[in-house]
Amino acid sequence: MSLRQKQTNDAGLSGLSLGVSAPKIKAETPPNIVFMMSDDIGYNDLAAYGQSYFPTPHTDLLAEQGIRLTTAYSSSAVCTPTRYAVLTGTDPFRRFLNSHVIFNAHPLLIEPGEPTVASLLKKVGYATGVIGKWHLGLGDTLPRDINHPGRGPNELGFDYACLVPDGHNMFPLYYIENGAVVGGVEPPLKSDLIIQNRVGTKLLQHKQQGEWPNRRPTELIGAELADHVDGFLEAHAEEPFFLYYPTCSIHFPLISDPRFQGQSGIGPHGDFVMEFDWAVGRVMAKLDELGLADNTLLIVTSDNGGYPANGHANSLIDHPHDPVSSFRGNKGDARAARWRLAPPVCGHRHARHEVCFSATGRLEVDCRYPWRCS
Repeated sequence: MSLRQKQTNDAGLSGLSLGVSAPKIKAETPPNIVFMMSDDIGYNDLAAYGQSYFPTPHTDLLAEQGIRLTTAYSSSAVCTPTRYAVLTGTDPFRRFLNSHVIFNAHPLLIEPGEPTVASLLKKVGYATGVIGKWHLGLGDTLPRDINHPGRGPNELGFDYACLVPDGHNMFPLYYIENGAVVGGVEPPLKSDLIIQNRVGTKLLQHKQQGEWPNRRPTELIGAELADHVDGFLEAHAEEPFFLYYPTCSIHFPLISDPRFQGQSGIGPHGDFVMEFDWAVGRVMAKLDELGLADNTLLIVTSDNGGYPANGHANSLIDHPHDPVSSFRGNKGDARAARWRLAPPVCGHRHARHEVCFSATGRLEVDCRYPWRCS
């Protein structure tokens, strides 16, 4: 193995670990791992980090049972690059396109044979799954074939994959399960290609032509993904497993499950945060039911910083809640709040309640290059 390959393999694991120390468990019983990543939850959106306007009891309980980190940094201010770093452990800015939020016409950013957390864990006997928002491209053609997605998570070490292929704000409105469009594509979807200009590059996007079915009602996505998560946990209860669970909450459109609409008292933003907290609780309850909680490492985090204080689509106007707390900036800009995220909460029944103040991140910081440490 070359030095470059060894560095990539090592980075793949560090990219997932986020600096959290796993509890000591006997080697003959490797821990299950659930990595649950929200979309755009800010540092101050959860009650465990100071938010006081609406309840988030399940993440509160996770923080009480496990380790609550207070200083954490994402590898990017937006989602596609972060997702690449989480799965590969590689700095997304090493390849130019990986530093952008891609659209629905782009192929898979992770190259054939590139190590991922899933491929490494699969080699040591883990069952592996991804359920939720993918947003790393699919296939090997440009533009991507929206009717036949091509190479995806199943070729990257994941045994099972149920995807919202891009953001839930992007079309087509379907799920992809193990490489196939759920519900089929007869008649085939037709589209026009448009070019989105970005700094230093151009991105391709499929624009709807004619009728495209809606097989993914926005308000039901959270519950439907949670059902698939339950199924994965039940199917692999007798073997070690790794589940990557990137939710669509709380990215726009801010449309939560009907059970949470109006419940936060601060508008759609808070309602969607409550849905995410519910999803965390749903995982915890299923692990308890299956008797797996004592041997499962559950990590909960966010992909990048939160929305600005006035929210998205006016969802927080006239309310004092500030998703990014006292940090300057917000998701997508160059200031601290862009990547100062809701830090990882790590729960495990064998861990005592801890608060960790050390800086953690999705990639190891190499201080031989001072600009990376600023």
